[in-house]
Amino acid sequence: MSSSPSSSRRKPPSWPLLLALVGVVAVAVAGLSGRVIDGKFIGWLILLLLPLTLFITGLWWRRLDEAAREAHKWAWYWGATGGLILVLPLLIALDIGHGADMARPLGFVGGDELIMFGMLSVLVLQVLGYAVAWAYWWLRRR
Repeated sequence: MSSSPSSSRRKPPSWPLLLALVGVVAVAVAGLSGRVIDGKFIGWLILLLLPLTLFITGLWWRRLDEAAREAHKWAWYWGATGGLILVLPLLIALDIGHGADMARPLGFVGGDELIMFGMLSVLVLQVLGYAVAWAYWWLRRR
């Protein structure tokens, strides 16, 4: 009985993925609370953890089968693009002077904070679009 090359290749352990997830959640909670850790420290920590995140993402990607890879690629292409298009109303609101009114209830007040609001809006809407497209991909194929 011969084994195929893909079955003989040893899969990397999944514990680094879990550890990374716990770390990301801990940093996010600490950063959102603003009381536990200074914001500058969080920024430097994220910057330093980016290479580790890329490495762990590579391990995760290698573990995925072809269908899951295609689902993620398709969802990122279409979902993130759709999410990016949803940023246009925010840009229009900023252009006509209502952007600060939209950001103020969320705690964004000054000029620097409004820039952060814009950057986070793009990221959040792209990730939400990705999540919707990813779910659509799998529901359509089930």
